Amino acid sequence: MGLSEFRGGAVQKDRYESLRLEFDQAVSHLGLTVLQVEKIPAGKHSRLRVVLDLNDGPGGVDSKALTEATHIVSQILDRVDPISGQYTLEVTTLGAERELLTDRDFRRAEGQHVELEVGNATLAGKLVGVGPDPVRIMTSDGLREVDRAQISAARTVVMFF
Repeated sequence: MGLSEFRGGAVQKDRYESLRLEFDQAVSHLGLTVLQVEKIPAGKHSRLRVVLDLNDGPGGVDSKALTEATHIVSQILDRVDPISGQYTLEVTTLGAERELLTDRDFRRAEGQHVELEVGNATLAGKLVGVGPDPVRIMTSDGLREVDRAQISAARTVVMFF
């Protein structure tokens, strides 16, 4: 259940969006952005998940930045106390495999292995160029260029050698 699907009503949704904005501002100096804040019911205890990512560009969130962001988020939560009762805080990233939906997602995936759905075909390879158009992917058959409008789905994939 994402923030947009939270069933606590508009007031609760606004509260979590306000938290997301406050967290986002507080961690921006680390080069991070807060993508999502969601409350996940789990029996007597809830979990508050805060999903982070780099502001832009290739690379990943390192453990030092994730630890610093966790401390910052925790301090804000101690001050504003948005959830009654006990809950567990989870500060995390999207993980290695993720959908590519926005220009930012594609820029973040540059240099990574991806799968692109183009028509009835799947192109797999390393994303080597993500300018406005076309997207460039180095496949086992060589460099391919694909207009973004032709891509129906895209995601990063982890390659094991």
